[in-house]
Amino acid sequence: MRERPSAEAFRVALAAVNPDERQWSLLRTHAASHRRTATMRQLAEQVWGKPDYGSANLRYGLLCKALVREMGWNPDKREDGLSIWMSIAAEGWDPPGREFEWVMVGTLADKLAN
Repeated sequence: MRERPSAEAFRVALAAVNPDERQWSLLRTHAASHRRTATMRQLAEQVWGKPDYGSANLRYGLLCKALVREMGWNPDKREDGLSIWMSIAAEGWDPPGREFEWVMVGTLADKLAN
């Protein structure tokens, strides 16, 4: 994994961007997932009780965009040059035969555990 901000940097940035309760729920649920790995559909089902992956993707993405800006961090880029805001919080991969999964970075999970 690419180096990410420290747990302390996440603590400071999260305090500054002030996530709403749904964003906190997404973060905590993701951190508690097996191997810190989840799809947006799984997160939506666990947080809202329905597979509304679009809403989970939007809320999580907006939070990550705010974190990127607050920290001055350079997010990964898609092939078309657009920013992958989620890359500050997780590494994404597309396992064969399954939905795209996000693995939360350890330093963010560490912050959420404390």
